[in-house]
Amino acid sequence: MADPDLPPTPTERRRLDELDVTPHAHLFDGEPQTIRLALADGERIPAHRHPDRAIVLHVLEGHLTVTLGDDEYDVRERDVVRFDGAQDTSPKAQADTTALLVLARRPTDQLLVSGSSTVSSVSTLGRSSTNRLMIASSAR
Repeated sequence: MADPDLPPTPTERRRLDELDVTPHAHLFDGEPQTIRLALADGERIPAHRHPDRAIVLHVLEGHLTVTLGDDEYDVRERDVVRFDGAQDTSPKAQADTTALLVLARRPTDQLLVSGSSTVSSVSTLGRSSTNRLMIASSAR
């Protein structure tokens, strides 16, 4: 439900194919951060963290290997992954890849404890439930 004391968020629309900045292109100003990621085959983003963010990654086309802490996840076209940004994160393209990232602020009481690794879920859109991979929690 909308907060009556805040002005409504304006509706904005962007086309991913009109963005020419690589590898990261911000789609909108403000929150949540929404980023188009474009990587060429073999290109890697060095390990980094977003400690105050929950991240949703949707691979639109291509294939990524995403390193989260000490674990690696294959994320393919039409896969959606949600994970905690407090861990070392490093995507590597296994093919030319375009992905959409949403980085949402998290309340400080929900931030990941340093040293652990969590993937909330991995799912594949448009496939039957028998072909759907879900990782409810993979914590060390």
